[in-house]
Amino acid sequence: MIIDELVTLLKSFKYEVDRQGNFSDSSNYPDTFITYWNPATPDHSHYDNDNYGIEWNVDIYIYSTDIDTAYSLTKQIRSLLKENGWLVPSAGFDISSDSPDHVGRGLEVKYIEYNEEEIDNG
Repeated sequence: MIIDELVTLLKSFKYEVDRQGNFSDSSNYPDTFITYWNPATPDHSHYDNDNYGIEWNVDIYIYSTDIDTAYSLTKQIRSLLKENGWLVPSAGFDISSDSPDHVGRGLEVKYIEYNEEEIDNG
């Protein structure tokens, strides 16, 4: 599954990675951690009344007690995902944090998963 592949890539940075909302107690947040959320997975496009792929839209959130780490990690994640076929249309954006000790950065990323039968026949 594409999300599992994404999580594997994110874990390569050696920080905790979890689905957005799974950290419940802000007093126990790690100094730096990454979360993700899949807000939509629409059909990518249609031909002959059938879709030929799925567009995985994922928001990645980077939180850290150190602003330089948050920005640096955002840049590194962007680079790694692009190297692995993900579309990353921006350098990131600010996000709020539940903890006054943490700053947040976000990335909106996309991955196009083509239907296997279309690849085999194409």
